[in-house]
Amino acid sequence: MIGAVRYGTEGGRGKMDFSYETIRLWKVPAKRLLNAGIGAATLAVLGELPSRQDLHSGITDVLRELDRRFRSELEPAEANELQTTVGVLLGLRVSKAVGKSLTERVLTMEESTTYQLIIEKGELLGQLKEARDVVLSLGRKQFGPPSKKVQSVLARVSDLKRPHRMRNCVFEASSWQDVIDTP
Repeated sequence: MIGAVRYGTEGGRGKMDFSYETIRLWKVPAKRLLNAGIGAATLAVLGELPSRQDLHSGITDVLRELDRRFRSELEPAEANELQTTVGVLLGLRVSKAVGKSLTERVLTMEESTTYQLIIEKGELLGQLKEARDVVLSLGRKQFGPPSKKVQSVLARVSDLKRPHRMRNCVFEASSWQDVIDTP
């Protein structure tokens, strides 16, 4: 945070210096950001709103202007990607419920590959949690409460097929250790 990045080569044969300025987006008027290039305009959801507007109506106006620009300046695929970016950035400023309400009314993100990846990741995490819970539930009936080690091993499982194999193993295993040793 000194305003500069410096790179030097071994032996002092060359160097590169980059200077930068820290910009506090919440102090930059959203209107100024909206008038910038389309990439920078997405940051307007974090910008300073006119003092006469409440947060909800100010953000709604920003989202409407972004949506108008996306539709007029970008191909649909690019617009969807930037809409997803805006949705993620919006989460830094407003609650989940408010963000959901605003983006559903103003932006359409479903076709965005980034949005789809976020949804897929959430679905995978939900399926993993459910599969781990099944292993824990069945294992408790067979072996009693799991140790911290067992819980830790299960928490780190990231391959959805493994908890399914563990679940099947519970009925043939003689201990929690046999279950968590399942590849």
